[in-house]
Formats: sequence, C-alpha cells, structure tokens
Amino acid sequence: MRYRAHSLIVLLLLTALLLAACGGGTEEPPIPGGGSSTGSGAQSGGSAAESTGGGSAESAPSGELGQWVEAPGGGYFSLLPEELEALLADREVILINVEPKASESIEGTDLLIPWLEIPQHLGEISDRSADIALYSADGTFGLKAAEKLASFGYSAIHHLEGGLAAWSEAGLTVVPAE
Repeated sequence: MRYRAHSLIVLLLLTALLLAACGGGTEEPPIPGGGSSTGSGAQSGGSAAESTGGGSAESAPSGELGQWVEAPGGGYFSLLPEELEALLADREVILINVEPKASESIEGTDLLIPWLEIPQHLGEISDRSADIALYSADGTFGLKAAEKLASFGYSAIHHLEGGLAAWSEAGLTVVPAE
C-alpha cells in the first residue's frame, strides 16, 4: 500500500513538472510592421484574438490604419469605412470584392473573386506583401477571405468591417459590380 502511495506521489510530481515545462513563455508573436501587441480580446467572428500596438487599445501597430486581428498563419487589419477610404487614397491597394454574387462594388474595385474561390485565384494576387483590401456585402465573407489569405502567408491584408453595407451607410460611393 505504501509503495502505491509513493508511486502515485512521484507520478503526480512528474506530471506537474512536465506541465510546468510545457507552459511556454509569455512572448507574443510579432506583428507585421514592427511593434508589439498590448491587448487582446475575442474577435467578433470568434476564433481569432485581436491585438493592438502603440500602447493604446485603439491604435494599430506601427501607425497602420485599423485594428490588427490575429488569425491562423498571420493576421489582418480590420478597417472602418473611413479608414479604408484613407488607405485607398494613400497607397496602391488591390481592392477585392469577395461577395459570391456581387451586384454592387466600391468604385475602383480591382477584382471580383468569390471568397470560396480565393485559392484558385492566388496567381492574380501573387505578391504576398502587397496591400490587399477585401470586402463583401456585410463583411462576413470578407472576414473569411482575410483569414484565408493570412493562412496563405499574405502580410498586408485589410478587411472592411461591416462590408459594403457599412461603406454605403458612411455615405461613400457604391457602383454596380462589373
């Protein structure tokens, strides 16, 4: 009986040591563009954590617009309509409507690629460091496309939060999809 008690205690101690060793550090993954993450929370979609840099809960890393969202394989910036408008005015951005049966688009949209077909169209967006902005009717498919591109190693992904509906509600121009 005493031998079993000793064996059980040794087994519990070894298990505790093993679990402590596997706990890992508190180091967080790097955020594209430098900086470090200072906060985290649940993303509206549920699976990814959000992190913001620059010391403020409302600022994005390294002066980027929007809020950085961690996703499997990387992450993306979640932008409000005004932030996407500023990004489009400031940089060369590949603007992609990922709504499966798009009837409307943001003026200047470069590509119409249904989000489920993104893997078949990677040749059209081969530069994995290019600024890519994604949107859909209500933001749902844009979010899924952003997560998909992040998993493929794209590093400058921007997702329009609320999609075309939010863009239109902000009074910004919507045109028929071509």
